[in-house]
Amino acid sequence: MKNKTTQASIDFLSEIQRAINYEEMAYEQRAELSKKHICFCLHQSIEFTFKSISKYLRGYVTKTHSLYMLNENIRECAPQFYKIFSEDRYLLILLDKLYSNSQFSLDDLVISEEILLNLFVKVALLHEASNNLINI
Repeated sequence: MKNKTTQASIDFLSEIQRAINYEEMAYEQRAELSKKHICFCLHQSIEFTFKSISKYLRGYVTKTHSLYMLNENIRECAPQFYKIFSEDRYLLILLDKLYSNSQFSLDDLVISEEILLNLFVKVALLHEASNNLINI
């Protein structure tokens, strides 16, 4: 049983690192990347984080790319993560729209600096909470 728990922890930390890498890439290259590319990186970061939390705590992952749905799926098993976006669920919906329509031009979709800043803050909180989860 201990080996299974240890492997789950290793897998979790590996996926969280992958998520953090996307966040760091978005932040470090924000001057060179378009806002839509930054949002794509943040979407990936949040998706990997939500999926790794679900797998670690529930043993399975819901097969979806929808951040909104992934956030709903961890609501019961990890309310501390759900709460990070609970008052700003529009951010998840925005990222989902950008992700699902990435092949189309969404020039009418305005991504302000305030929205980007809010996303970076939320993603940082998500990763901070993820690092604390393994120590519970």
